[in-house]
Amino acid sequence: MSFLRNLVDKFRGRVHGLPLPVAFTSTKGGVGKTLNCANTALKLSEMGKRVGVIDCDIESPTLARYFGIMGQDTKTDVNTRMMEPITFRNIKIQSMATFLMNEPRRFCYFDGETIQNFLIDLILSTNWGKLDVLIADAPPTLSDEIIALKKIFRKFGGVIIVGTPERQTLDGAERSLNFYKQQGIKILGLVENMSGSESACCHAPMVCKHCGDEVIPYAGHGLKGLAQRYNVPFLGSLPFNPLFAQNNSSHKHFIHNDYKVFERCAEAILQKRR
Repeated sequence: MSFLRNLVDKFRGRVHGLPLPVAFTSTKGGVGKTLNCANTALKLSEMGKRVGVIDCDIESPTLARYFGIMGQDTKTDVNTRMMEPITFRNIKIQSMATFLMNEPRRFCYFDGETIQNFLIDLILSTNWGKLDVLIADAPPTLSDEIIALKKIFRKFGGVIIVGTPERQTLDGAERSLNFYKQQGIKILGLVENMSGSESACCHAPMVCKHCGDEVIPYAGHGLKGLAQRYNVPFLGSLPFNPLFAQNNSSHKHFIHNDYKVFERCAEAILQKRR
């Protein structure tokens, strides 16, 4: 671990110009965390903010596909030896996928210390330029990647916890809440994905073709009830919409900014900066 400390200390000056990261987190995969992260970045960009997004998933990065930049390679400046992030509109994106894993059949596997080492190097060796906001798309964990971010920045700008109304996900979201509270990290809010359902063509609810009843995938109060119990903001919900899966399977960028939840996430991040 002394190597990691030396690496962070060596490049500590590069962190001073960066805003504290806001992490989109969950303890369970497949809950829509990257979907919310990417679209919140797009919403912040539309507001005129200079946005950086770091994909913290070293072993299985997904952010590049959401922005439609799979296959684009990260370039390195031969003079500064700094990596240039991929730019989408005025968003700067850094992900292992852009220079290591643009072929989905390839994989990498590291132990925890190596994952921390890669993430620290990825952030500190990137020429981010001037940013108003830095967003971190964290993998479904509370361990190595979160620890690495804390080693680099020492503090967080806050976290947004994403989940679904499913009981197992709610348990994980509650563990996340308690972890971040214990660490003194500001919880900017909770977002619930797959909350109810919609048709792919509009915002009308999906109904059963046999009986005509509205389809509700999960019952109960979900993350909204969890937010109320812990007295943290509930930023909104996203439906289960087949259009999400269709766009995610394509090579087009993933924009659904007509959903109010992305605007609320962006506003929560900006209010934290004031």
